[in-house]
Amino acid sequence: TTLLPTLEAEVPETWLAFEDRLNYSAQVALGIKEKPKMIEWRSSQKDKELVVSYSSPIPVWSMKSVTSYGVRCGLSKDEVQFVLAYLHQVSSLLYFPLYPSLCSTVFGLVSFVIDVLKVIFHHDHEKSLQYGIRFRQHPFAISEDKFEEMKSDFIHNACLAMPLLLALWSDFKLQANHLDVFLKLLIQFEFAYILAGCQ
Repeated sequence: TTLLPTLEAEVPETWLAFEDRLNYSAQVALGIKEKPKMIEWRSSQKDKELVVSYSSPIPVWSMKSVTSYGVRCGLSKDEVQFVLAYLHQVSSLLYFPLYPSLCSTVFGLVSFVIDVLKVIFHHDHEKSLQYGIRFRQHPFAISEDKFEEMKSDFIHNACLAMPLLLALWSDFKLQANHLDVFLKLLIQFEFAYILAGCQ
């Protein structure tokens, strides 16, 4: 018995190559210019184009697209699920197949998920959350009085109004489907609840 049994497992090279490709795709999505680790595919322009073609504006992908990508990389559909489960276990990405609300989503970078969530779970919103251009501009158009009201409700009652949340997340340029996924993530792990009759 070992505390970290995964570290003793023999991982197929195809799994490692697939992990490398997903990592590269996540980096491309965020504009990071690091080169892939796996030497054997680094020189293949066709392979690089395949990776880039599956990049979305942020490193959060549908299970369908990741499975299709895995198959094109030489894995079977069933094997893709095993690989994702392994990569989740070693914290290379996040994949939650047992939760219906999240099983169709793959979070490509753990650090990106942390960055999105820590905007909410900040130690000092009183100082860090200040009224500015992001709250005034379209599509939020939050007045300063309304902002102060929502900020107070957030800090003192732990009630985060949706317009304020969307404004806080605006720097990440999340698309509508990604916003939905992150809300499901918060709710699934009981970080947040939707209050009936509230915005």
